[in-house]
Amino acid sequence: SASGSQTVQVITYQNLTLSGSGVKALSSVTVNGKLSMQGTATASVAPTYAAAASLEYNSTSNLTTGPEWITPFVATGGVSITNTGVITLNGDKQIGNNTNVPLQIASGATLNTSVSNYTLTLHGNLTNAGTLAGNASPVIIGGTTATQSIAGFTTTGLVSMTKPSGTATMTGNIPQSGTGSFPFTINSSLAPNTGTIIFGGTSSFSTTGTFTVQNGFIRLNNVNLTSPTTHMHQVGDFTITGGTVDFSDQNSTPNLLFGLNVSGNYSKTGGNLQT
Repeated sequence: SASGSQTVQVITYQNLTLSGSGVKALSSVTVNGKLSMQGTATASVAPTYAAAASLEYNSTSNLTTGPEWITPFVATGGVSITNTGVITLNGDKQIGNNTNVPLQIASGATLNTSVSNYTLTLHGNLTNAGTLAGNASPVIIGGTTATQSIAGFTTTGLVSMTKPSGTATMTGNIPQSGTGSFPFTINSSLAPNTGTIIFGGTSSFSTTGTFTVQNGFIRLNNVNLTSPTTHMHQVGDFTITGGTVDFSDQNSTPNLLFGLNVSGNYSKTGGNLQT
């Protein structure tokens, strides 16, 4: 935690905190538990992470990620942003590799991917009680993880999904009204009874950009229970080029009415629309 450069002893640590300031020189260091980045300290290289290790950014200062955030980050403890300093990506990042590795952003914390519009690829759960500032950064929901819960981020960039199996449940501000214009592309190989991509929960679903379904089986499960005749409002283009889009709600009583309100263009060149 010194103010300046330090050399870290070459041993295996359970938890290791790099704080203070300056470059902390790591060489052949292993972290079994948590590596915590605090203050304005930076790491010279990444440690070796044990299988269940985690990476934490816990600083009140603004930091740019360094070599410690390896990609893909496959240690199952995942990555967490836990303090008020804005954490900015230094490159494209992938969380998990067909494994459920979480990304967690705590209340009051910010992860910024937008400086150079870096791509963030998620192969696990995203829990966001803070801010994921995406601007026009691509966000890719991917992998073969059996279940994935993606919640609470906003972006005006391309959000795409490549998920050959399992279930991804999209909730929070993806892409509810008031979050900008979404060129929103769903591209998966899912088919009925092999996996489902579910958007939203029990609130209205509203976007202002283009919503395109290219492949797969997509369930838009977003009924407003106080106004059951309004299921989805799309201000923009809604396009189905393949696969199936299902507007039926699996969590509500079966006598609810469902509707599609598209202010832009609706086109269907392939696939099915179920209500």
